[in-house]
Amino acid sequence: MGIDGLLTFVRSASSEVHISKFAGQRVAIDASSWLHRGAFSCARELALGQETDRYLRFPLRMIAMLRSHCVEPVLVFDGAKLPMKVRTDRLRSAARSAALQRAHREQRDKDFTDSITVTPAMADRLLRKLRESDTAFVVAPYEADAQMVFLVEHGHCAAAITEDSDLLAFRCPRTIYKLSPETGYCRLHSFDDLCHATDSSGSLLFDDWQSWKTGLFTDMCILSGCDYLPSIPGVGLKTAHAALSTHRSMQRAISALHDKFIWSKAQSADPAGRAELLQLTSEHLELCTMCQQIFKYATVWDPVSAALVPLHQLGTSLDIRDRDRLGPLMAPSDAKLLCEDGVLDPTSLQLYPTVEQSTASMPKREDVRSRFFDAVCPRVNTAACEPSSISIVQQNVVRRETAESALPLNEGAVAPCETDTFLYSAGVRSPMHFKAFHVPLSDEAKTAAFESAHLFAIDSPPCLGDAFLQRFRGI
Repeated sequence: MGIDGLLTFVRSASSEVHISKFAGQRVAIDASSWLHRGAFSCARELALGQETDRYLRFPLRMIAMLRSHCVEPVLVFDGAKLPMKVRTDRLRSAARSAALQRAHREQRDKDFTDSITVTPAMADRLLRKLRESDTAFVVAPYEADAQMVFLVEHGHCAAAITEDSDLLAFRCPRTIYKLSPETGYCRLHSFDDLCHATDSSGSLLFDDWQSWKTGLFTDMCILSGCDYLPSIPGVGLKTAHAALSTHRSMQRAISALHDKFIWSKAQSADPAGRAELLQLTSEHLELCTMCQQIFKYATVWDPVSAALVPLHQLGTSLDIRDRDRLGPLMAPSDAKLLCEDGVLDPTSLQLYPTVEQSTASMPKREDVRSRFFDAVCPRVNTAACEPSSISIVQQNVVRRETAESALPLNEGAVAPCETDTFLYSAGVRSPMHFKAFHVPLSDEAKTAAFESAHLFAIDSPPCLGDAFLQRFRGI
């Protein structure tokens, strides 16, 4: 995953630390990487379609280990597929399918392990465990990598834990790799410390660090091959680094690499062939520019404003096609149910089956429908419904209790308010909330909320979410 060889390339600028260094702080965690690691223990059962939840043992063990050192975990799940990553996802899916076929044929443990894929059902089961243990989580609208970087950059988390080197390409301030479940020791990569990275001879890799920090480092990762774009054959990290060290811009580096690896092999090409190679250089630059935009402006969930936002402030030159490559926008109601509540399957934007079952017995009016009830009844227009008599704070509490099948709040329990929608974990009162209100909610209030047209009101025209689904399903 990520940039091949990157962690080794910059290892000299990393340090070994103990996870207790982050005691009293929150850390963002790549949930998929922990689920994948946990699936090693039951790869055969998963491949054969046998019922098992042993893949949960590793993430739950790691959560317990972090908390034993007073580190509070925030698990970040992958969301919908990013359009620019479709090619990589298909190649990985084909490799897993081939491994699965070999596993059925030859019954080798390695093939079963290679066939592992983290499914939405696995994520849903872990999400339910997190709610039970009052563990904070967020589901990224698209890539968990960008979401973790956002949480760290904005001070919601002190560092990110992952095994994906892409976080360095995203310029994550602090990233933890190789966290040992037994000892708690790990490798810490601080992005600003990369200025001290050296090669085998002891020379600095990034002499003019400000230029590398503001763009060239990410450009190096793109040119060497990333999840969104393969490299030119023969170009790896060292070659990409050398080209950018010499030419100091993506455009000039691409021209030089094409001259060396493509044009030098096509000197005898006819004029038409040479024109095609020239076009290839231009297209490669355009694709690299798209990758630059993803690493800068990927769509993420902002837990404070409860909205989808770009990772960094958008440039004025982006048109709608560029915006869609970064992650098409979706209806705010879908985004909240997906990212904050964690009740939507990211691959379909439909309720998880377990959530459908838990909502089947909820009281509902035949003339009041919403996106939340799409799985159990048809949608109708809610625009003409009467305003709710229950407070927004109480609506928010009921919505979360219902969507996540949490236990009813006890008298005087702490519940989050609408302006404090940060990383909801269970029906409770997590330290993840910046502010909280005491809202004792009676059965009568709950019933009134269910009768309210605005409890699950559509936040924007449904065509926005529908357009997203059409684009997503057309990939």
